[in-house]
Amino acid sequence: MSTTTRDSRDAGQSPAKRADREGDAFSTLDRLRKNDEVFRSVFERGLIGMAISSRDMRWLEVNPRLCRMLGYSRDELLQRTWSDDTHPDDLDGNLELLERMLAGEIDEYTLEKRFIRKDGETVYAVLYVTCLRGDDGSVQFVVSHIHDVTDRKRAEAALRESEEQYRTLFETALVGLFRARITDGIIDKINEAGARLGASRARKRCWRPGSVRTTIFRRSSGPDSFESWSTRDA
Repeated sequence: MSTTTRDSRDAGQSPAKRADREGDAFSTLDRLRKNDEVFRSVFERGLIGMAISSRDMRWLEVNPRLCRMLGYSRDELLQRTWSDDTHPDDLDGNLELLERMLAGEIDEYTLEKRFIRKDGETVYAVLYVTCLRGDDGSVQFVVSHIHDVTDRKRAEAALRESEEQYRTLFETALVGLFRARITDGIIDKINEAGARLGASRARKRCWRPGSVRTTIFRRSSGPDSFESWSTRDA
């Protein structure tokens, strides 16, 4: 395990002292598990992924939603670390924030990153992370709320692809096309084929506000020859 996740309080401490501190953290977690019914209810019924992890990134407690998100059983996740499940390209940024938390510079952070599911698929998530500190100020464990935003990311990607296809079709169409504002009928974009009819047409009003006008440029005899546009008001 990388030593970059430990804070300055670990420097020079004996293994026995570190073990005592980690033992205190596990003892506190055990009391929460046994005595706090609210803790258990929130974890089991959470609508987003929730987890408690250790200073060295081990999953200590995970809820069913996080298990489904990552495709592992609870027992499988508790044998892993969240660094195991983080996309390699996003790990360094996450570790940097953890280091700052362990060093006492911050108590919470928000992060968007990718996880890798058990089946190899990518999960996009937004993490809201805070920590619980002991009496000496050291981090005992880290609490994470993990919101799956994969569907949103896919929708955004599909929208970008659709917009790019529209731009390509608009610019390369062999017939003249233009775009006009609904509010005042002013042309604010015209493609290359339409511009060959006269760039001065751009920014001119092509219909009365409140009406609908269909305008078509049609090619005539040659590749660079177009008939005047035809229009129809609805």
